[in-house]
Amino acid sequence: MKTNEVAILNALQSAAIILDENGDIAFANRRWNRNTGSFSLSGDKFQPSNFIEHCKVAINEGNDYALRLLFGIREVLNGTKEEFKITIKFASARANRWYKTEVSPIQLNSQKHLLLVFNPASENIKTIHRLRESEALYRQNFKYSTAGIIFGKSSGEILDVNPAACKMLGYTESELMEGGRSMIVDVDDPAHKEVVRIRNEKSVFRGEKEYKHKDGHYIPVQLTSVKYSSDDNEQHIINTFRSLQHEKTSQYTLEEERRFTKTNLS
Repeated sequence: MKTNEVAILNALQSAAIILDENGDIAFANRRWNRNTGSFSLSGDKFQPSNFIEHCKVAINEGNDYALRLLFGIREVLNGTKEEFKITIKFASARANRWYKTEVSPIQLNSQKHLLLVFNPASENIKTIHRLRESEALYRQNFKYSTAGIIFGKSSGEILDVNPAACKMLGYTESELMEGGRSMIVDVDDPAHKEVVRIRNEKSVFRGEKEYKHKDGHYIPVQLTSVKYSSDDNEQHIINTFRSLQHEKTSQYTLEEERRFTKTNLS
């Protein structure tokens, strides 16, 4: 290899090796040499002289990553693919390490070789796992929350609704998603317009509101309505609410009792 080519590969922030057509390692950069043990696919001692043979040993041990990587190497070698990428978990002595492995063809000494670059991806994988766990927890909370939750657009389209909201409003999920906001809200009602005004100004509204039940009566609710921008910059709304029907009924009953008592005393 030319001096400048060696310098470029050694300057990479990722480990890199060059394989000949037999899988022998013709060159390894400094990152690879410093962390050779981090790239073992096999439980046996890592033999760095031939990477393809190492993949075969790992395949015999049942390593699916090694099998997929070997297929990718073969496909790039025979020209079926121009490049191959795969994220692999390597079992190092200290811990499992994830690397995004990229395989591409290069010419070395007028002969076809392969360049394998191993980009660290452990933090990305951990982030993905955390996001998936967070999403799973959120979906569980969404499903089993006793508060009604409605996701929608500022246009009035309902994108998602949880079981508690369906129960409070008397509609099925599909009915609410097909019918939209107009099924449960009178958009011309001054009270609704005030909610929209405050939410547009402050991005959030907290207070009382009324939703229309399927049978026609109105349900007082304690509402938190939040406006936010989605990834495509479209305005979305999250409405979280709980029914005040029981509290209102209890309050009305107390008022009636007070009036009755006052009348009798008079």
